[in-house]
Amino acid sequence: MLTEAALLNLLQEMEISLHQTSVRSNPEQLDRLLHRDFHEIGRSGAFYSKADTVESLPNMKSRVEILARNFKMTVISKDACLLVYEASQSSRDGASRQYARRSSIWKLEAGNWQMLFHQGTPTHPLDPG
Repeated sequence: MLTEAALLNLLQEMEISLHQTSVRSNPEQLDRLLHRDFHEIGRSGAFYSKADTVESLPNMKSRVEILARNFKMTVISKDACLLVYEASQSSRDGASRQYARRSSIWKLEAGNWQMLFHQGTPTHPLDPG
């Protein structure tokens, strides 16, 4: 059994891995990290299923850089956690930047943590820190 601090570190690492181009462009890794019932409500308010995500992410033309910070975790049950954090996203050339507060629910399924739900809510630039 992981300590709460170790669990936060694990889920934070898994969350950040989903920001990496190498993972976002790999359907097998996406399938491993996303729960079979995964769904997302995007910044635009659009709804995405796991199938939508696994199909569209590898084909995205514009690659972005995501900086995530101030992670906080709430244990919902022995097999579910809520992860919330702040993120800024920019194009590789740094020309445009978007800010969001993000939340994910991670579920322990057959011994592996998988993302069950994700939402990004647009916000103004975040305080430095």
